[in-house]
Amino acid sequence: MELKDAFRPSALISELFFPRLGDRGVVAGAVARIADEGFYEGVEVATIDDAEERRRIGGIVRERGLLLNCWTVLVLAAEGLSLCATDATLRRRCVSRLKELMEPAAEMGTLGFGVNSGPDPGPAARDGATDALSDSLCELADALAAFAPMFLMIEPLDRGADKNGLIGPTDECLAFVRRVREHHPTVSITWDTSHVALCGEDLCASLASCRDVIYQMHFANPVTDRASPLCGDTHVPFGPPGLLGPADLAQVIAAAVEAGLAGARRTLVAAEIRTPPGGNPWATEALGRRTLEEAWRIYERLQCGAHDGEA
Repeated sequence: MELKDAFRPSALISELFFPRLGDRGVVAGAVARIADEGFYEGVEVATIDDAEERRRIGGIVRERGLLLNCWTVLVLAAEGLSLCATDATLRRRCVSRLKELMEPAAEMGTLGFGVNSGPDPGPAARDGATDALSDSLCELADALAAFAPMFLMIEPLDRGADKNGLIGPTDECLAFVRRVREHHPTVSITWDTSHVALCGEDLCASLASCRDVIYQMHFANPVTDRASPLCGDTHVPFGPPGLLGPADLAQVIAAAVEAGLAGARRTLVAAEIRTPPGGNPWATEALGRRTLEEAWRIYERLQCGAHDGEA
């Protein structure tokens, strides 16, 4: 059995080609090559400004049956926007900006429209920020109804470590997403190993808790050594100086299988490694693919050992 039989591999093109995201045609060319290679069933991109490139991407996605997710987080960061802003004017500005990005995303055949919460304001202001975020997501989900089947997905971030997002630790994330799902049941999360680990949480326990609200999984390797210039969610390759290696991912895969995220559901899973300036994006892609496949082989050996022990 192969990884693809249990999960849908996804290529994080916005990370693979991070140093070249401003180069016209690069993302469309990458989507075309990914489609031709046939390993990945999903692709993930940042917003694309060029209309012709969006049309090209949309044509490839629809013709080849790829699942495409579009992330708005670079826009939010670059423009200093936050969905959890308690200042009503600032919050509306953020929501309005994201609404502007919906039609261009739909042109590409986007399924998951990705956002994050915005920064954690600290304990005293956290309840108000959570209310603001809930209002923002509900407004966005209402607007996305015009572009069905596109739906809203949010990536929980670490808190108090690197990205310091409002959402957040697993228990708070679950309570929040369930609150939003009372009005918009398709809102889902992208569960990320790096942010969970940086929150100081057990990966497998977090994954099991979140299973009902997960749309996809990002496998990323955090660096927890505060003396390292790479400390945080810096999307380094797996292994040192990061916390996680293929054997750790194998344990996460086992938890995902146990949680029902494999098999018929075949949840999207991506290795999140960022190509450094001057690096080769396709070498990064090959490294991520090998990491996923090695983790899968370790998982299968663990399963065989468990069955042998039962015999």
